[in-house]
Amino acid sequence: MIQVIKVNSKSKMREFVNFPLKLYKGNPYYCPPFYSDELALYDPKKKSPYAEYSDSVFFLAYKDYELAGRLGVIINHAYNRKTNELAARFTRFECIQDFDVAEALFEAAEKFVRYNNLTRIYGPLGYTDLDREGLLVEGFDCCSCYGSSYNPDYYQTFIERLGYKKHADWIERRIKVPTVPPEKSTRFADIISEKYHLTDIITNETKIKPIIKKYGKEIFELIDVAYSDLEGTIPITDKVRDATIKQLGLLFKPRYISIIKDDTDKIVGFGVALPCMWHAMNKCKGKLFPFGFIKILRALKHFNEVELALIAVAPKYKDKGLIALIMHRLTCNAIEDGIKYAETNGTLETNLPINNMLEKYEHIKHKRKRCYYKDLV
Repeated sequence: MIQVIKVNSKSKMREFVNFPLKLYKGNPYYCPPFYSDELALYDPKKKSPYAEYSDSVFFLAYKDYELAGRLGVIINHAYNRKTNELAARFTRFECIQDFDVAEALFEAAEKFVRYNNLTRIYGPLGYTDLDREGLLVEGFDCCSCYGSSYNPDYYQTFIERLGYKKHADWIERRIKVPTVPPEKSTRFADIISEKYHLTDIITNETKIKPIIKKYGKEIFELIDVAYSDLEGTIPITDKVRDATIKQLGLLFKPRYISIIKDDTDKIVGFGVALPCMWHAMNKCKGKLFPFGFIKILRALKHFNEVELALIAVAPKYKDKGLIALIMHRLTCNAIEDGIKYAETNGTLETNLPINNMLEKYEHIKHKRKRCYYKDLV
C-alpha cells in the first residue's frame, strides 16, 4: 500500500529533509545541502525569502507505512510573469527503487498543479537559478559538488516513463589545473586590463565581510543582468540575496574571488570558486551542529580541489575576454595553492561564452544534468 501525504508540520518537514540522508547513507558521491536551509523552506508564516514570489508544497510517500519518497512543487510566479507561462516546477525528488512510489508522488504533484490552473511542469528546478537544478543522467560514479545534486540512475527511467521529456541539459566538467600559469593567458589578461581600463579590486589580503557589505548588492545586480536570458532565471530579490550571502559567506575566500571594475567604478565582472566541500558535507550530513562545523572548518583550511561556482560578466564585455581575465586570477591562485582540480557547476549546453572558455582548459565532461517538462492538458 502506498500513501502520499502533504507536509503540514515542522515534524513532517524534518522527515522530508532527512529522507535523502537515509536513502544515500554510505554513498560516497552524495553531497547534502545545509540541513537548516532545507528545513526553513517549510514556513507557514511565509518568512522564507522565496515566499514573496513563489508558493510551494511538499509531499511524502509511504509504502507499507515506511517512508519511501518525497517530492516538492514550486509555483514560481515571477518566472511565469517573465515567460508568460502557466507552469510549475518539481523539486527535491527522491524515492526508493520502486516505480509505483514515484508514480504516486508525481500523481499528487500533477493534481496540485492542475488544481492551480497550470498547464505545464518543469523539473527538477529550484526556487532560483542559484538553487540545485537538473537530474543527473551521466556521471553516477562522480562526486557531487556543494552547488549541484546527485541521484541514482533509475530516476531518469522513472521520470521518462511518466511522460516527461527533455527540456534542457547542463554540463559539468572536471578541469585539471595547470602546474604553471599559461604564458598566453598572462599576456592576454594584461592586454584586456589595459585596453578596457579594468581593475580587479580583490587582493589576496582583502577582508571578505567589508567587500560583501559594500559590493554585495551590485554584484547580484550584475548576476541578474548577465543571466537574464538563460533558462530558468528570474531577478534575485533582496531577501534571496541576503539569504544566499548568509548561506555561502562561510565558504568565501578572497584568493578565489574576482571583482572587476571599469574606469567608471562600476562592477562589470565577478567570479567565485569555493573549496570543494562534498566530503565534509557528506560526513556531517549537512548539519553544522553539534560537531559538523568542525568538519566544515577543517575542510575550508585543507583542500586540494575547488568548485567553480559562478562567473558573471556585463553584457557589453561578454565578447571582450573578461571571462578569461577572471579565470586568470583564480587559476594563478589555484596553482600557487597546489590545487589539482576544479569542478564546474552545471553550464547550459547553449551557454556558448562559458562553454567556449572552459573548452580551453584540459578537462573531462564527466556529468550531465537534465531538466524535463510535461504538458498537463
